[in-house]
This record gives sequence, structure tokens and C-alpha cells, in this order.
Amino acid sequence: MKTTISIDEQSGELGSVYVRFSEAAVAKTIPGKNPDDPDVLIDVDAKGQIVGVELLNSDVLRNICASIVKGVPAPYKAKVSELCLA
Repeated sequence: MKTTISIDEQSGELGSVYVRFSEAAVAKTIPGKNPDDPDVLIDVDAKGQIVGVELLNSDVLRNICASIVKGVPAPYKAKVSELCLA
């Protein structure tokens, strides 16, 4: 599994996170629960299996990162927090 995190170069804010679950080719991208303002985009292959998920909403990303930071061992917490919650 490959995870890509983008940071907006101008603001320094977290831009998006893409988690890839498969090396299959993406056949189409499906918006999450709100097609008019997608916070989540789901890539699927030709068989309809999930290839990857992209999270675009910075508020959603911050909440996910905050949850991740809570579970990180103490020696690494500061660095992960710095990277994740910038």
C-alpha cells in the first residue's frame, strides 16, 4: 500500500492524502457521499474493486491526523504531529 500526502506550497497546509490499496489500473473515480462537493474520491478498477481513496478536505484530514497522532508512541508523537498537523 502506498500513501501520498500533498502539502500546499503557498500556505503550508495539508492538501490531500491518497491511500493506494492496489496496483491495478484505475478505471474510474467515484465521488464520496456528496458528489457536488467531494471530500473523498474513490478510485476503482474495471471490476469495481477499490484501488485507492483520496481525501481532499483539510478539516477531514486534520481530524484523521489528530486521531493518528493519539496512537503514536511518545518518542515519535512530536514529529508525527508536526508533519501531520502542520
